[in-house]
Amino acid sequence: MSFLCGRLLADAEEAPKCRGDVLTETKVWGLDHDTERFRDFEVGYAHDLSRGAPKGIEEIGAPSVEGTLLYTGYPPHFEGVDFPVSDDGSLVMSRRMLNALDAAGEFQREVVPVEVTDYPLQLREWRSSVGDARADAVLHGYVVVRGLANLDPDRLDESALPPLFQLGSRTPFVSSKARAALETAGIVGVAFW
Repeated sequence: MSFLCGRLLADAEEAPKCRGDVLTETKVWGLDHDTERFRDFEVGYAHDLSRGAPKGIEEIGAPSVEGTLLYTGYPPHFEGVDFPVSDDGSLVMSRRMLNALDAAGEFQREVVPVEVTDYPLQLREWRSSVGDARADAVLHGYVVVRGLANLDPDRLDESALPPLFQLGSRTPFVSSKARAALETAGIVGVAFW
């Protein structure tokens, strides 16, 4: 749990140290990735998805739907993870995670669909003979969420917090209600601070 101290966030252990400077006792949670699973992978593995399209992508006309972002990844590394780590820092999440956040309330955002290609496959293997994305080579069900409300830490009201927002930086935060919704839904890949 984080408490706002001055313009900085402090965790519950640090909050007593800034008791005189606490602007509010509004409880917000920093949203981060649970990266414990990376310990079992090769050295230097630090993300699930790569944004850069592989050389030659123009040949197959990907992504298959205009406005869709293309990532590459290795599905066995992030299978079942609702909040995968992307190399470009985008908030990539499963539609299941987005639905859990929506259940906690309305919030400002832009949602962009994502196709994840299985990087070990050759480019020509990503599409069927008619050009559609092959279900076994291109994963759907993920989105990028951006354009979040950037709230003023001096004016937070816990009863009016959106489920997902920013506080003056790219770091996403969630309300207590959103955290509970994510935990109830069993969302995998999130960590809170």
